[in-house]
Amino acid sequence: MFAALHRSCFWYICTIVGLSFIALHGKAFSSSPSTNETPIYPDNTQLTSVPIPQNVERPAYLQPMIDSVFGTQVIRISDQVGFGSNAMALRHTHATNQPWNADGSLLMLGHTNPAVLLDGQTYAFLRWIYQPSDAMWLHTDPHSMIGTLSDTNQLVRFDIQMDWSYEIMHTFDEFATISLGGGQTTLSMDDRYLVVFGFTEAQTALLVYDLQDEAIISRLDVGTDQVGVDAAINNAGLSQSGEYIVLAYNQDGATFPRGIHVLDRDLTYLHTIHNNGAMPYDICIDTASNEAMIISDDVNADLISIQLETTEKTELLSSEQIGQDFYVSCRNINRPGWAYISHFGNDAPEKAYFGETFAVKLDGSGMVNRFAHTHHTMQDNPENNPMAVPNQDGSKVLWASDWGDAEAPIYSYVTNMSEDTTPRVVYLPFIQ
Repeated sequence: MFAALHRSCFWYICTIVGLSFIALHGKAFSSSPSTNETPIYPDNTQLTSVPIPQNVERPAYLQPMIDSVFGTQVIRISDQVGFGSNAMALRHTHATNQPWNADGSLLMLGHTNPAVLLDGQTYAFLRWIYQPSDAMWLHTDPHSMIGTLSDTNQLVRFDIQMDWSYEIMHTFDEFATISLGGGQTTLSMDDRYLVVFGFTEAQTALLVYDLQDEAIISRLDVGTDQVGVDAAINNAGLSQSGEYIVLAYNQDGATFPRGIHVLDRDLTYLHTIHNNGAMPYDICIDTASNEAMIISDDVNADLISIQLETTEKTELLSSEQIGQDFYVSCRNINRPGWAYISHFGNDAPEKAYFGETFAVKLDGSGMVNRFAHTHHTMQDNPENNPMAVPNQDGSKVLWASDWGDAEAPIYSYVTNMSEDTTPRVVYLPFIQ
């Protein structure tokens, strides 16, 4: 397993192409609210093997097509020519980072900096924008995101309506630099709590920051390494309520500094929840309103839900159905009780979920909503992994793919069930 994909930020760098495109197309953007008032989802089914269609041509830019296997609509929303860019990866950042803003009117593809801002409904290109490091949208304000100034100790808030306009929310004076959870955390649902790592030459500290009171409310010294692939710590996640912190190390084991552990908001140790380090996970709300980690079981490789309060496990899918090469996303905060899964590797070609993205119900019923085959090359390269992430109501799924060609650009796609009866092109095998 490789560590989580981190969001790099080159604060003072902007490509000439990007600047030229801004000059040509201006700064105006749409802020129209979501029109999908009644979300619709693929039918609930059991997860059974479905062959991946072969020789399927990559969809044209912004031309909706119907997936002939799942009946879903697939739209490619990024393009080098359409964006005026030569970047090879025009995609979102990670499965745990919500690309849509609070009201769904905007969508950010944040893998590059400057990042690409799209209309959240039509996916039309709007403009290039600078973003902070570890950038994430607020849940309560569609025009704001927070992050850090790269290689500094400053937490900042950005107003997306004003280019390069930011407010310094807090300077962590004790530390030389900071990171928001190692690049994989989220804000609590009320935008009040945030997990921060503070770094000095002598120490790394895990902090819980209260944005409402503008104060560090708890601190835990966790070693001398910084966070990342070669360090002891991989990341720290925050539950949606802000009640629980998940601290994930890179090495396997049941005690610090190994495995994955649950802490409370005071950073008091509660229990060890997983013995495998650096496993992809996200923190969901299950069907019984419990906060739970969705992850591969460290005992038998089943896909499981583990309650953060009690460590009680629920098997969601067996290891006969699913391998371990997948990412989890629980950014569907307005559709609790489901987790979104995207396979990325070549570990289990015979298993049911291979090469696709789907949502699984968090009650142990084995029910899934199947969205799309992702057609990416099967390799352990974070940049080309689909890392599917749903919008807030879970009716749309964003994912990335090189479409089976490791040398081709990596573009972003959105899949949903469409009520639009306009005739669409259907995926058919590509005839040479």
